Amino acid sequence: MTNAKTILMGVLGLLLVLAAANAQEAGADRQNRSAIRKGQKQTPTSRSLTVAALTDAEAWKKMMPYIEKESGRRLPVWVRALAVSLPKTAAAMLDLDYAQRVESTLPPLLRAKLRWVAADANRCDYAKAYARFDYVQAGGKAEDLDQLPKQLDKLPEAERLALQLVRQLVEAAYSVRDEQIARLVELYGEKQVVALVLVAAYANFQDRLLLALGASEEEDGPLPPIKVHLRPRAKQGNENAKKDKPKRIVSPPAKNPPPLPDKLNDPEWTALPFDVLRERLNKQIARQKARIHIPDWETVHANLPADMPERDKPIRIRWSLLNYGYQPRLTAAWLNGLRAFRDESDLDPVFHESMFWVVTRSLQCFY
Repeated sequence: MTNAKTILMGVLGLLLVLAAANAQEAGADRQNRSAIRKGQKQTPTSRSLTVAALTDAEAWKKMMPYIEKESGRRLPVWVRALAVSLPKTAAAMLDLDYAQRVESTLPPLLRAKLRWVAADANRCDYAKAYARFDYVQAGGKAEDLDQLPKQLDKLPEAERLALQLVRQLVEAAYSVRDEQIARLVELYGEKQVVALVLVAAYANFQDRLLLALGASEEEDGPLPPIKVHLRPRAKQGNENAKKDKPKRIVSPPAKNPPPLPDKLNDPEWTALPFDVLRERLNKQIARQKARIHIPDWETVHANLPADMPERDKPIRIRWSLLNYGYQPRLTAAWLNGLRAFRDESDLDPVFHESMFWVVTRSLQCFY
């Protein structure tokens, strides 16, 4: 549980660190780019990045200890921003982005629609532009996405319910009900339902990163996904990584700190008495059956990615078993990124726990 929590905290720490700091492999043709822009609403002014960003060449050079070889391709602006101080994380996130956009088991048109809906709910124009790009690349029409909210009720049940679930996971995940997932499992099967949820999970992470960075679409963008081959952890030049890891700077105690109140007046939180919270947690613990069948370790182990290091002990965390069991590639890419950040960052553990409290409370998550 502690390791999972530490990794989760890395996501939020990444956002705060950045906010505070100063054919698929080929490019799309001009006609596709024109179609994408035609349906795209342009903002009156484009925001500048809130942090510094490297050039493409500089970013590739910094990521080289962690990848087999560079492609020389143009990099998304958020990758170039990450590479300034977190090159290992940038390389891993580039791989995750490729996995989500290219290697998902969902049909490409549906995946692009789901990503667009999530970006729309998060009000992230950059991600909407990229989802539109992927939709057009898969054979769709850009203008169809802009009409999607108005046409939702006219869609086939399977597609409509999938799109509604992703928006719900973005806006109020705690409100998802057992019967919703049960119906989606009937329509898609458990493997694809897990893929649906992982689209929302990645979208929530990436959109918050993009919004924190103030990312605007690149010139002549959006850019196609980029395939990279990560080096095994044992070959990533860990000694240099340890030497280059930014050292934590602890501020000295304030000379005249403000007085701490004896009691915080927080009506939103105190509206839920402790006994109610404990009752909800006990009900969750007592659940005998998850919404998705959780495979056993033997089944998961047999389907792990070939490049994943052999484990000394079986995985016991249920959400890890579930995700690895049904979507091993997407899960491995996700955790590679979070572990890379954990290796590079050195966030204070108390800071981790504080963010974990804020996140779980905001999401009304029992975890």
